[in-house]
Amino acid sequence: MIYLIFKKELKSFFKSPLAYVLAGLFSLVMGWIFFNLLYSFVENIQALPQGPGGGELQFVNHVVIKLFGNLNFLLLMICPILTMKMFSEEKKDQSIDIYFSSPITDWQLVLGKFFASFLMGVFILSTTFVFPVIAVMAGVEDYSFSISGYLGLFLNLACYLSIGLFASSITRSQIIAALFSFVIILGFWLISWVIQLSSNYFLVEILKQATMVSHYENLVKGIFGTHSLIYYITFTGFWLYCSKKSLESRAW
Repeated sequence: MIYLIFKKELKSFFKSPLAYVLAGLFSLVMGWIFFNLLYSFVENIQALPQGPGGGELQFVNHVVIKLFGNLNFLLLMICPILTMKMFSEEKKDQSIDIYFSSPITDWQLVLGKFFASFLMGVFILSTTFVFPVIAVMAGVEDYSFSISGYLGLFLNLACYLSIGLFASSITRSQIIAALFSFVIILGFWLISWVIQLSSNYFLVEILKQATMVSHYENLVKGIFGTHSLIYYITFTGFWLYCSKKSLESRAW
């Protein structure tokens, strides 16, 4: 049943011009950002004295890490668009009642739509896979930062989409669903910005572990810990569970 829902959502997505418009705009914006990062690196960084391996390290710090930071920021805007109609549109035209009257369980419905939206996000991100290739052609032999960076992007993608699905499950309006999911995701970003102003060490450490931003920053820098993986799985699972409970509310 999960596969049937997954297949239906993907078919609907790739038949819509929205898929190609989003992918085109995303690749255009990221291409422009990548070009500017490369230009800035060539103009300002390579002119400085370098030690052994210094050029590659500077490239990672000034291009790769900043690139993944911008990729993550754009996901903040793309994910609410990908998920805004997952449930809200079907609630509005009442076609969701077909699922409710079928043998499909709420978990199967939520997971089918989640996996479909995740693949949609991967499709859009795939337009940037050429960037690591360009970096290797430029002489950057250590591509582990790109691997860990994309791993972080995929994990963040799962988190953002799970929030988006929940937002879509509680309203009939696609616009409200998109705005609500954007506000929730942005809220976690704001926490990471606010804690930089706090001098309370314990509060800062606790809040850092509660936001995906700090975990993502570690992954982009090549620091991967089991606690980060547990965080992402728990975070995504929590919001998917909230989506399921939201669907169950029809019987309350």
